[in-house]
Amino acid sequence: MEQPSTRNKWGIRILIAALIMITLVCTGITVYLLNRDDQTAAPAYAPQQIDDNARELDNSGDEEKLEAQEGGGSVSLTYSASVTVDLAQEKVSVFVENPERSTQDLIIQVLLKESENEEKVIAQSELIPAGYGIDEVDLQEDGLAKGEYDGVIRISYYNPDDGEKAMVNTDIPVTVTVMD
Repeated sequence: MEQPSTRNKWGIRILIAALIMITLVCTGITVYLLNRDDQTAAPAYAPQQIDDNARELDNSGDEEKLEAQEGGGSVSLTYSASVTVDLAQEKVSVFVENPERSTQDLIIQVLLKESENEEKVIAQSELIPAGYGIDEVDLQEDGLAKGEYDGVIRISYYNPDDGEKAMVNTDIPVTVTVMD
């Protein structure tokens, strides 16, 4: 039997070390991606609690639900394209109504556009069921400077029967005015 040469032993050791390093790097990247906090993502299931700031709409009770195909939903919205942040009160004034005829519940997020591909959530509501609206949400972000910003009201929809998130969101471009 021939003994492996010293040269072959070193080659195998280097190969094993390289494979171990690649495995460690891949594990590190996987752990980072799994633990990364994507704060712009809405919850997968609807919050159980109706938002404290939500108000019941003045419904006459004669509105019929919108038609929706089986497994789908229909929504009618009323909203304003301007948002005001009151830093002193730590409140975000935002007008969104989910009329009674809608077949989906919703939550809203107010986001500031930091760049073309980056957004930051500054406020998020709890549940706003059909037949409710909201005029203000608690501010969740510290360190905002006074001024005007490009923003988005992101509306995420939820099935009222099982609380499961719908596949679609609505992004409404807004101007966000931050005041002292």
